[in-house]
Amino acid sequence: MVTHVVMWRFNDPADIDEAIEKLRALNGTVAGATSIRVGRNMNSGSSAYELVLCSEHESFEDLAAYSADPAHQEVVAWMSERV
Repeated sequence: MVTHVVMWRFNDPADIDEAIEKLRALNGTVAGATSIRVGRNMNSGSSAYELVLCSEHESFEDLAAYSADPAHQEVVAWMSERV
């Protein structure tokens, strides 16, 4: 089992809700992921991240398939403009 964790800080916090929707929409639709969980950080400290994604994969090959999936790549492109 492989767990992939990504944390973000946004340029504009108004984008967080849309990011959550886009990331949650990947669950069950992208190759290689057995689960995708997305949550907002409730810690408001200055070093805290605002959003976290945890995805589970059976193997590193499945993680690579998830990373290469076109739906995942679309969300990556959207996110890269906002973080």
